[in-house]
Amino acid sequence: MIRDRLREIRAHSAHRSNYTEPEVNDGPVELNICGSFAIKCWVDHADRQIQVLAIYPADRRR
Repeated sequence: MIRDRLREIRAHSAHRSNYTEPEVNDGPVELNICGSFAIKCWVDHADRQIQVLAIYPADRRR
């Protein structure tokens, strides 16, 4: 399930985030919910790269 979502993010990175954290230094950090997990990634559109920063259990109490 997570691997499929990572492929979707790679194919359509601009349309897959559920939430965007504010820009800090390198640009906005995208958050994508996949089942009971959250995938946090940074998309560099200029270089056409996606860096997965973290995959962790999605907790609605945060």
